Order: sequence, then structure tokens, then C-alpha cells
Amino acid sequence: MAKKKKQELAKREETEAPAYIDKGEEGLENMTGEDLIIPRLVIMQAMSPAVEEGEHQKGEVINSLTDEVWIGIDEVEPFIPIYHFKEWIQWAPRDSGGGIVDRSMDPSSELAMSAKRGEKDEEGNRLVTEYHNFISVLRSQGFKKPCIIACAKSNHKHGRKLLGLAKYRGNYPLYAGLYDMAAVKEENKQGQKYFAWKFENAGWVDEEELEEAKAMYGVLAGMKWKDGGPQPEDEGEEEEEPVEEEDPEAEFEDVETAEQSLNDIDIQAFTQDVYRLITNVENMLEFKNTVLRRASNFLGESYDDEVIQRFQMIMEDEHGLVIGKTDQEQEDDIEAPYAGEAGPLGSA
Repeated sequence: MAKKKKQELAKREETEAPAYIDKGEEGLENMTGEDLIIPRLVIMQAMSPAVEEGEHQKGEVINSLTDEVWIGIDEVEPFIPIYHFKEWIQWAPRDSGGGIVDRSMDPSSELAMSAKRGEKDEEGNRLVTEYHNFISVLRSQGFKKPCIIACAKSNHKHGRKLLGLAKYRGNYPLYAGLYDMAAVKEENKQGQKYFAWKFENAGWVDEEELEEAKAMYGVLAGMKWKDGGPQPEDEGEEEEEPVEEEDPEAEFEDVETAEQSLNDIDIQAFTQDVYRLITNVENMLEFKNTVLRRASNFLGESYDDEVIQRFQMIMEDEHGLVIGKTDQEQEDDIEAPYAGEAGPLGSA
């Protein structure tokens, strides 16, 4: 991520009330997650109305509530993801006025099932959009100004990759990690060019940030969530960005980090997750080998040789799977002993 990195940090505001004020929830008992209005970070695209009208430039990242530019072109912003939730939204067609038709956070809802089935309208557009949402804090803005980083459509895969970066740090809270984000140029298979999120590891939060992040997580996790997370500031229309269908085999591709060691990953948990994925599709032999190869490639791009060797050793010793070999090749490697070498039962 060779871009300008914002070094300035927001001045931390006082979060503690005077000593004579006791903590409590009085007056907020009926507040739910849907009552929150948290601005989204929106990447300006060539077809964004604000760009067409000359108010912003493509590649800028703006606060959807204030219209301020929070991340400029070619800037990299450190941020802390506090709380992740998935959401499924059905949007009305633009030519009918746009707006939200229905939304849900329930993975068993009909909206979620529609998204999983990939149902589309007559024009080939998905009926329901799945979002990975991260309530986050940008270091340059401080904890008084949380925002939502929404990952859908062409950004859906980047939301999954951010979760992967967090998971394979080990067994730590999401909010303990510090990440860099930027809007970068991409091109889909149809040749459409657009800007999308790019996330990278950037170390860990400091002690003061950890305390504030933990407190914010406690508030969000304690919310009464119904159908739908924090409300958008308006329900005008869906964001304009190209859609790129995801490759289901690309789970481990293109997650870029600086080379890391066994201290930076729970390799046992990583190996178990890969094995569970493989056993769920054990009838698809080619897919099984593809997952092993891509997982190994992912580690090779991000971690040192010791991590890769440990992954391959655990997979082979505990599960009998060898990277790069099909089931038949692995069976051929296991030769039956000669009768004369089989011990008492095979002796004359």
C-alpha cells in the first residue's frame, strides 16, 4: 500500500464524566440498535452524483452524514474496527425512486436465504444485497466520531478479508487490532474500473485506545438489536458501484500483510478451519485440493517459512492430507507391507 499515510492523530476528548456523576442507563432504557444513526464511509465513484456535479472527486472517501472528506485521494488511514455485523438489504429499483424495501440481520431470514441463493431480477441484478458492516473508529477522527465501513457488492470480498486478517492474528478481540485502509483502483471482469477498499494489518492499538475501544464495544454489544442495525441517515438509494461476482475458491487470495511469524497467527486454529472447510465438501476432490493449495499460498504470501511448514505438518500428521496431492496419489503412497514383513501373522 504505497500511499501517503496520515500521521496526525485526533486529539482524544474526555470520555469520563466528573466524579460526582454516576454511570447509568437512565433515560435510555428503550433505545435499540436501530435508533442509532452512524455515518457510513462512502467511496466516491465516477458515477456518484456528487462527482458528476463536481462536489467531490472519484477516489475520495466521505462521511455520508456531513459530506466531509475523511480520507483523501492516495491517503492511507489507520483505523480500529470495533463491532462487526452482517446485514441483508432489499433495495427498490432506482427508476422507481430507490430506497430500502426490507432489511434484516437474521441469517435465517428470507432475505438472507435469497442472497445465498443469488436470486436476481429480470435485469440480472441481485434482489438482496449482503453487507459486512464494521462499526469503526478512524485514528484521525477519534472515538467521539464512530463510522460504519460497509462492504457489499465489489467490496464484499474485502470485508471477508478484513475478518480473515483479524481472525488469524490469534484469539484476540476484533478491536485490539489496528489496520490501514485506503480506496484503491480495481477493474472487474467486464472491464469496469472503480475504487474499492483495501485493508492491511498495521499492528496493535495502544493501551489507551484499547480501553476506549473495549468500552465502545460494550455499549454496542449490549444494544437490543432487531431487524436492521444502526439506521442509515437517509434511505434514498443504494450506493453506485460495479458488482463483481466473487470466486468461492478465492477465500485465501490477495490478503496482503508484511511477512509475519508464528507469533502473529494461531496456526493450529487456522489449520482446523481449513480442514473443516474441506470435510464439508469431501465429495468434491478437486475443490479439496484447491483449498489446500490456496491456503498454503495465502500463508506463503503473508508469513515466513516456519508458519507454512507448521501448517503442512499439522494437516498431514493430524488429518492425513498432503498439500498438492490428490486423494488417489495419497492412497498410492500408502503401500501394504509384504507378507514376510508383516510380523507374526505374516510369517511362515
